Amino acid sequence: MDARTVSEQPQTHDVGGLRLERPFRIRRLGHFGYNVVDVEACLPFYTDLLGLGVSDTIDFNRTFDLDENKVGSGVGYLMRHGTDHHSFVVFPKRAMDARPGRPELPPDITINQITWQVGSLREVVAATSWLAEQGKPITRKGRDVPGSNWHVYPLGPDLNINELYYGIEQVGWDGLSKPRSMYGI
Repeated sequence: MDARTVSEQPQTHDVGGLRLERPFRIRRLGHFGYNVVDVEACLPFYTDLLGLGVSDTIDFNRTFDLDENKVGSGVGYLMRHGTDHHSFVVFPKRAMDARPGRPELPPDITINQITWQVGSLREVVAATSWLAEQGKPITRKGRDVPGSNWHVYPLGPDLNINELYYGIEQVGWDGLSKPRSMYGI
């Protein structure tokens, strides 16, 4: 028997019927991304040599009203190897570093994000509060498009951006997850 009193027992959370010390459980490693200086130079390696398919592009210059003369191209690529909308992303480092609200990160960090899939939206919401209670900085939370996954982005101790997420669009037989006109819905 544990010698700790009831009041000393760590708080546990019901996560899908399991009692855990945190209100979420990592189900699998999700997608991963790099911020690179020359996106166009990287694409042939990931698409032609490794065989990843491009699911979508996103223009961060347009999204965040960045000056292309200062940051270069803002176009990033969301790629996949299976049916998840994206399993790998390559984004332009200068545009990503210039985004409003971006945490101040050391210039040598080129990992855009490493993501961890949890089992429900409830776990994402509970993780957001719990991580804040633990004093962990949260850089973003909400839902992204394209991909439509719900997320919270805590910074790791090494200042790499992590993402806990739930749900991601699946790409169908036609190679599309949904029409671009639906991204804002």
